[in-house]
Amino acid sequence: MQYMTAQEVDASQRLHDRLSHSRVGLRWERIFRRHEQEIESLIAVRTDVRADLWAALRRLSEAMTTGTLDDSSMAATAQALDDLERYGGIELRRDVQRLRDELSLARGHSLEQVLSG
Repeated sequence: MQYMTAQEVDASQRLHDRLSHSRVGLRWERIFRRHEQEIESLIAVRTDVRADLWAALRRLSEAMTTGTLDDSSMAATAQALDDLERYGGIELRRDVQRLRDELSLARGHSLEQVLSG
C-alpha cells in the first residue's frame, strides 16, 4: 500500500503474517483486500484517516507482542473503523459494521483468542 513509512510496512507485514494463520485472520484480510482501493483513496486525501488507520495498525501489531487487546488498542481500532464508516461507501460501511461487532466481542481477550475464533 502506498503512503506507508518503513515502520508501518514492518507493522503491516507482522500483522499479515499472524493473520494468515487463522480462519478469522484470513477473513479479515479478505475484507481488507475487497476494499483496498477505496481505503487507499481515502488515505490519499484524508490525512486524519491515514493517521488513525496507521495508529490502529501499530497498536494491533503491538498486541501480537504483548498478547492482549488493551483499551488503547481497542480505542485506536474503533477510531479507524469510525473513519472508514464515516467516509466509506455502502459495502465498506457494511463490512466495517461487521468488524465493529467482532471488536466489541474481543474486548478483554487476547489477540490469539480472537483469531482462534
